[in-house]
Amino acid sequence: NWVHADMPLVYQFGYSGTFDGEFRDFSFDWNLSPSVRMMLPAGEVTMRARVRSSVGATSAWMYDVVNVVPVAQGRRTISVGGLGIIAQDVLVPELNRGQPGVVNRQMSTLLVEAEQQSASVDASQMIDLKENMAHVLADAVDIAVLDEGYVCETLGVIELLTSRPEHQTPFSVAD
Repeated sequence: NWVHADMPLVYQFGYSGTFDGEFRDFSFDWNLSPSVRMMLPAGEVTMRARVRSSVGATSAWMYDVVNVVPVAQGRRTISVGGLGIIAQDVLVPELNRGQPGVVNRQMSTLLVEAEQQSASVDASQMIDLKENMAHVLADAVDIAVLDEGYVCETLGVIELLTSRPEHQTPFSVAD
């Protein structure tokens, strides 16, 4: 695991966009947690984050744009295309840090979210998302210690990847 000499690091998050015809900008206080949970408004949302060390060195803001779409019952989700971007931004760094178990857990969450949207999106988007995730999963398995817990987690992810025949690809079936 990577460790910074000037621990602890603190994180700040925010988002902005035009919601209900009005530009809004939100920033959260600095926090020790490297993540934040929030209910986002529908629309194009610009997300941002930055990091500060204990000696005050602060990174530049890092930005990403996601499209949040409303769904029935008032629940709001990130579009399948946005999930693909998040998958790349979250899963690949965890894989590079040698964290295949974290990759499995995060991938499961993203796949469950994608499945909930699958009826309302083009099948090719789901195929692309699942194929990209299958590649990451294959890379994670290559570096994992194949103990019983990891294998069980992986089987759960594989079931999510292959549960709908219309979203399977030759790659997802072969590996």
